[in-house]
Amino acid sequence: MIRNFLVFALLSAAACAPINRLRTPSYESEWPIAVQRATLAADSGNYANADRILADYVARYPRTREAREVLFWRAMFKLDPGNTTSGSLSEGIAMLDKYLADSTTVAFRAEAAILKRLAVTTQALQAKGIAPPVRDTTFIKTVTSNETEVAALRAELARTTAELDRIKKRLANPNK
Repeated sequence: MIRNFLVFALLSAAACAPINRLRTPSYESEWPIAVQRATLAADSGNYANADRILADYVARYPRTREAREVLFWRAMFKLDPGNTTSGSLSEGIAMLDKYLADSTTVAFRAEAAILKRLAVTTQALQAKGIAPPVRDTTFIKTVTSNETEVAALRAELARTTAELDRIKKRLANPNK
């Protein structure tokens, strides 16, 4: 009798345990999708949309590590020679300065330092009038925004399905 009661109590307590701790926080799962969408937008020449996608991510998750990494990506898009609409060496350098000043940004620290040195050198050469001609390095993809959205949604569905399968297996074998 006591054994049955203990088993019941243990199962009841386990049923009340939050399952959400098994999930990846949404800001972590949305980050690669946001970067991919922004990169696709920039690759197709739509730098304003790329910047908007990153700004939306920061607005939703302002105090995350990923939100601090947005400065690097925005600087990359500002410094892209193919960005003839909103590109700016001085703005890109300022963003990289801010990124490098934050000691918590670590993902692209080395790349940001190198990129900043290249941008400063380019700016100095342009000021002297000896800058090499800028060639268009834009790679235009033929992916439409709908196809991009479908790809992002399929990736999210695959992650959710994998998580659901993992939970089903765990519930099927509770003794493990």
